[in-house]
Amino acid sequence: MADAPLFRLHGVSKSFKGRVVLDLPELYIDSGGISVIRGPNGAGKSVLLNILAMLLEPDRGGVFFRGRELQPGNGTALRKSVTLVAQDPYMFHGTVERNVAMGLAWRGMGRARRRNEAMRALEMVGLAGSAGLRAQRLSGGERQRTALARAIAAKPEVLLLDEPFAALDEKGAELCEDLVGQLALGGTSIVMVLHSADQTSRLARTVITMERGRVV
Repeated sequence: MADAPLFRLHGVSKSFKGRVVLDLPELYIDSGGISVIRGPNGAGKSVLLNILAMLLEPDRGGVFFRGRELQPGNGTALRKSVTLVAQDPYMFHGTVERNVAMGLAWRGMGRARRRNEAMRALEMVGLAGSAGLRAQRLSGGERQRTALARAIAAKPEVLLLDEPFAALDEKGAELCEDLVGQLALGGTSIVMVLHSADQTSRLARTVITMERGRVV
């Protein structure tokens, strides 16, 4: 639906071991720009991102993506439009380049094009010179940038980021902040969890504040 919000969550709740971690009577997130989710630890921010990424199902309620309710029958197709970069991203065995190209291989892209796209994404995050390194030996900040490159290479409509700058040094954070801003200007809808008020003020079009699983 052209006029539908990017995401709509209606009556969504999620509990773990009897504790309610998410309780959202109604939440809308619009397309375009950068929406930042803020709140203290335990507010439910990462759980929300995983539900938006279609990696976690709510216990009850409806989740709608561009007006279509996410259900087992259509979730796989819609998931190709949305990519999540976790706060502690998983690295596959092999080189940095192989990690970035992995998602492209799953999409059936040929080897030569995969390599070109992977190198382009690594250049964007400042890691082109590390393409041949073993991904398992990367620092936390390098893993974060590799995961961001892997997401960028897939060219998703929606990019979900969980504290993407937390493990980066000042130079890396500045580079990736600029990159995220450029992606948003280029039409990618970005929803990200941030703790930094300064980063939020620089990047956010919309701010969603959470506390104890609810939007406040």
